[in-house]
Amino acid sequence: MLVRYHLFYYAIFALLVVVCRFVHPLFLIALAFYSLFLVRRTSFRHLLVAIVLSLPLLRMLNVPRLPHYLSGRVVTVNTNHIIVKTTYGKVKVYTKDHFRYQDEIRFSARSIKIHEAANDNGFSEDHYLKGAHIIGKMYMTHLYKKKAISHSLIF
Repeated sequence: MLVRYHLFYYAIFALLVVVCRFVHPLFLIALAFYSLFLVRRTSFRHLLVAIVLSLPLLRMLNVPRLPHYLSGRVVTVNTNHIIVKTTYGKVKVYTKDHFRYQDEIRFSARSIKIHEAANDNGFSEDHYLKGAHIIGKMYMTHLYKKKAISHSLIF
């Protein structure tokens, strides 16, 4: 069999793996049937090659996906955004509400795309956020709970 057919089979396997990862795990059934087809059509060795070639693809596509509902503690307050420490990590949240340091909040939010550098030596927001250990950027749509921590000092 020609090499191009093998590459075609590997590409379909990789496509099914990506669809299983990002669309729905139900596509694992299609992946199982395609694996059986690949073993019958070629050999078990080609299935192993397809699996090995798909592993780095999954590693590259391992993007942290934040849920829409988050809760955490405010660690940084700015005029138009706050940084919230959640169980997933620190998240930059844009909001119109006013918060104070160490407030505990529960909110719903939608993810915002993190911009890359426009030119080679330009500012990269992605690198900036990774340097600050911030895993995502979101816009707050609804605040469910706000528990203000008292900041009184006793002398």
